Amino acid sequence: MHHRQGFEQTHPSERDMYFSSLPQQQDIKSESEKPKKPKKVKHEDDDDKRRRFLERNRQAASKCRQKKKMWMQELEQKSAEVFARNRDLMMLTTTLQEQIAHLEQELAAAKSGCTCQHK
Repeated sequence: MHHRQGFEQTHPSERDMYFSSLPQQQDIKSESEKPKKPKKVKHEDDDDKRRRFLERNRQAASKCRQKKKMWMQELEQKSAEVFARNRDLMMLTTTLQEQIAHLEQELAAAKSGCTCQHK
């Protein structure tokens, strides 16, 4: 309290000079805060950032769809090749089974017509 009494006794012009030399409340606030971009600029930056993100995402999705399309075409081609190979092998199996049956008939005919002693 003692300090305050002495302050009140000072000359009014000295008090005014003292208070005018102190930073104003708004000055203190502005000094403690970092300068900020105006909201509109930040909003535009966010919009630009979002647009760039969406564009990159579109490109990535397009690339992914193209890659999937190529993969499906290769898969369909391999599938067609496997089916063709399977068909060829089934035909070969049928041909070989027919040959086996024919040879067994010839062998049976040869055995029945043969007069020699086979064990």
